[in-house]
Amino acid sequence: MVEESSGLVRCREIHSAVHAEEGGRFRGAIATYQLGLLPDAAEQQPAGRWTPLRELEALGQHGDRLSVELRTCLTMIKGLIVSGTLKP
Repeated sequence: MVEESSGLVRCREIHSAVHAEEGGRFRGAIATYQLGLLPDAAEQQPAGRWTPLRELEALGQHGDRLSVELRTCLTMIKGLIVSGTLKP
């Protein structure tokens, strides 16, 4: 399972949303986006590169740098910050 291999099984889910494609070649496709917080302990962090939100926002200004999935998650995170649900 992807969650187990990436360490996401230890996440505390903070938001979940279902996104449906409106048209194009993926019309009718549905994707579920889940945001979670990882534990703070460094030894429990999954491998990978961590990128600050400000860097992702800067890359998002160029339409071809971030995937649709990442742009959607970034929008969800920013919405949670604006609503006060998530503290940066």
